[in-house]
Amino acid sequence: LHMNLPTMSYLQDRLLNTRTMSITIELLDSMLAPSPGNPAEAHYRTIPLHSRVRELTNLLTQLHGDNANNAGRCMLAAVLLRREVETIGGKQQLTGLAPSSAVSLMGEIANPLISLFLQKEVTQSRRQIGHIIAELSSSLSLVSVEDGKEWMKTVLNHIRPGCGEMDPMTFLLLGDIADRSPLTLWAVGSAASFSSLFSGSMELIQRSTCSLDQLEACMGALLQVGIAHEKAQRIMSSPSSSTDQMEQALMAQFDERSTTVDVTKPSAIIGKHFLPTLLEALTVFGKSLLPNQIDVMSKCMSHLSTCSIQCPSMLAGDDTSLTCLLRTCMKFAQLNSQGDEDITFLKLSALDVLATITSVPQIKRSILKPIGTSPRCVMQGGASEKAPLLNFLIQGNEDNNLDQKGVLYVCAELAITGVDEDEENWSEDPASVYDTESSWEDDHTALHAESLLETFVLNLGGASTLQSIFQLVDILLASPSWQDQRAVLSILERCLAAAPATFVPHVGSTVDVALRLIQSSSKRVQYQALQLLGALCCANTVEGEEQHAATQPILVRENYGDKILEAIAHLIQSPCTKVASHACLTVVSYCRGGNGQVDCMIPIEEGLIVPFIGTLLEALKVPLSVDMSQQVVSQGSLTVLIRAIGATACLADASGEAFLPHYGIMGGLKATMKACPNVRTHEMAMLRGAAIEAASIVGQAVAGPEGGQVSFYANDASEIMEFATSLLSSGHTDVVPMDQLFAACARIAAVMKSQYVPFMSSILPHILKRATEKLEVSITDSEDSSNKSSSEDDDGGYSINIPGMGVKKIKINTTQLEEKANSARAIYEHARSLGKDFGPYAEASADAFLPLLHNEYSGDVRSTSAQALCQIFKAACLSASAGSGAQALPQNMLPVLAKALAKQLSQESEEDELENRFAIADALSEVLYDAFTHKDANGMRIAQ
Repeated sequence: LHMNLPTMSYLQDRLLNTRTMSITIELLDSMLAPSPGNPAEAHYRTIPLHSRVRELTNLLTQLHGDNANNAGRCMLAAVLLRREVETIGGKQQLTGLAPSSAVSLMGEIANPLISLFLQKEVTQSRRQIGHIIAELSSSLSLVSVEDGKEWMKTVLNHIRPGCGEMDPMTFLLLGDIADRSPLTLWAVGSAASFSSLFSGSMELIQRSTCSLDQLEACMGALLQVGIAHEKAQRIMSSPSSSTDQMEQALMAQFDERSTTVDVTKPSAIIGKHFLPTLLEALTVFGKSLLPNQIDVMSKCMSHLSTCSIQCPSMLAGDDTSLTCLLRTCMKFAQLNSQGDEDITFLKLSALDVLATITSVPQIKRSILKPIGTSPRCVMQGGASEKAPLLNFLIQGNEDNNLDQKGVLYVCAELAITGVDEDEENWSEDPASVYDTESSWEDDHTALHAESLLETFVLNLGGASTLQSIFQLVDILLASPSWQDQRAVLSILERCLAAAPATFVPHVGSTVDVALRLIQSSSKRVQYQALQLLGALCCANTVEGEEQHAATQPILVRENYGDKILEAIAHLIQSPCTKVASHACLTVVSYCRGGNGQVDCMIPIEEGLIVPFIGTLLEALKVPLSVDMSQQVVSQGSLTVLIRAIGATACLADASGEAFLPHYGIMGGLKATMKACPNVRTHEMAMLRGAAIEAASIVGQAVAGPEGGQVSFYANDASEIMEFATSLLSSGHTDVVPMDQLFAACARIAAVMKSQYVPFMSSILPHILKRATEKLEVSITDSEDSSNKSSSEDDDGGYSINIPGMGVKKIKINTTQLEEKANSARAIYEHARSLGKDFGPYAEASADAFLPLLHNEYSGDVRSTSAQALCQIFKAACLSASAGSGAQALPQNMLPVLAKALAKQLSQESEEDELENRFAIADALSEVLYDAFTHKDANGMRIAQ
């Protein structure tokens, strides 16, 4: 292909001698200003693919000479041609072109496109032409591997001069090719050839004769070449790798995190050759950074961050490369932002690189390794230091005598300065049920910095970092500033999450700090103190690994429960709805057990909550007394009310039958459940849903685990069920969220047992309808014209460049998936609660959930359906054993269920969640066990 490419004049002659041109300038103008119905677009689609490709190339050639006056036309023609070139790489049944014809067609336009790209004086559409060349490289490789390789050699040969001159557009083209065709690029390239390609650029960089824009483009291309090798190796070495070119190209578009460093990889070799030079040049530019260069420098950090995720070998091929990377990023992290948002973003970008690279296990070990094997070019001298690289990250300088200015300090600094300074406005903003991107928009810098601090503690270890952090905490606690106090609380919470075991000795002092600062007059400090106390409750049984077995863990509730709940009760009544709402959530955290692992979300011992229920309910009366008769409730008050109802439910759940003296609250819950039925807003629906769920939880709690006090609840349970069935029969499914309604019904079934059966005929059809509803999945053309291989859209769709088809938007209704999983949970609870009384509904339920066992879009749907099916089978066996159900049903279900569960278990891949595989295996075990144990009156097994 590279020896027999048609010339520009040949293509022009061929096209200009054509009798008629279907794609004209007038057609482009019509497409740029579409009229109703888009007749121009419709006409364009009637033109054969091969004609569209040839004529668009010809138009680009004509318009390119006068690009300044035809910028819009050139851009449209280039975008259209790029999409057509994407299509050419598809299967013959999609394109209508035989492989030989597709190769020939791409051969016709290849050389003219390269010629257009090499005309550097015309820049307006040059970037788009580069995109076309990158797509051409991908499509040609899909149709003919060998021709694709030859074309790749041709392109690399043509762009060599541009790389030597550090032409940014050439580097962008190389980066696009590496992104779109990693397999082909590395099939013809090697570490030596790419080193040669970039050698001229390195000479210019070393002579300091390049601009920052050129340096950024060079770095982006070089790192993308390394990432391309990582992708190509991943695909080719994968045991499950397909030999189909189309599938391989699709797999190459997905970014995956690499957690290993291999110094023998070509990417590591290239990195060792060039990375120190690039980083040193970045540092030089950083010494006198101009305002218009900050964004460019942030792009450099973004390139390094992406590479640290996908190809850490390139950044840490040896100690010198790693050291240069740490030093350079530290320099930019330590810049004085002075309130400049762009510099702050640059600092965060540099910290992102450091946080990501230190998460790689091999690099982490390199940073923590002892002095005898550590590079000493970071910490001059440092003979007494155990880990120079670690100390450098924490100290941030090369002199141990100076105050620390390392990553922890910078993160803490940004956590203070990056928070919204308008506390009054923050306090007046109403609380919302769901946090959105805009909820904490003015705190995004602080939140980002706090997240990075947590990552550093996790990566570097609590033993290495907590001492330095507590030094910072002591300094900040001496300050009266609410920003400093809020930051302290947030930093402590992050450290607790990142290093819970190492944090154990500091739990007592941390609780003391939280209880002291929760009395602050600052609403923001109160909020953060509540957040920390909630986190401590969820982690209060964590024991340090270094502790002796006889050492008692520091238990937050046992030692501080009365003081914590007193502070919470006070803030539940806060006039600031954000604080009051969060106080209610902290009650929930207190009522749930937790070390974040074994007993998380399990109710705590009754003795830790029962003595305080009266005080808390007295405080909760304030938000619970909102007047619902007015039909209009403010957003903040509504949110607090929803949270207060949730807190009440948790108190009942944790205290069990001991909640009986407070059962009078049921009347208020039922009234709220029925409140304002004509107000169909999402918030009001959530309120009614919270009330009906809380009512079922309170009833289940007072009834007791054995149902000893069920008589107190029976009438209320019937009233709730009558309300539920009336909603379902009327079709008003927007009054209460259905998932909450079905969950409440399942709890009532668990308490009422056989008394619940009359309601099944009204409830079950609606649950099964959700399970059997056809899932909405759509694949449409995407309007995204960017060169990203894949991206998530704002409307929940996912755009991906499918080889041979172009950019497509894939949308799956995830709400439906959640509904199906919740329906499975509801059936599981109903079948488990009713036992043999569920028998008459077992066959219909099994028919509904058996197909969901093989749902390809959601592991959660598969696992919950498996669990539901095993309970359905158990109910069928119980019914048949009691002689009250179809005797043949368990026998008929057994082989179908066993085979389906076994088949799905074998199809679950290692990438799937372990919990999903366990749930399916557990369901299969339960089915076989029930088949073995359940017998009829004659002693014969019900199913065998």
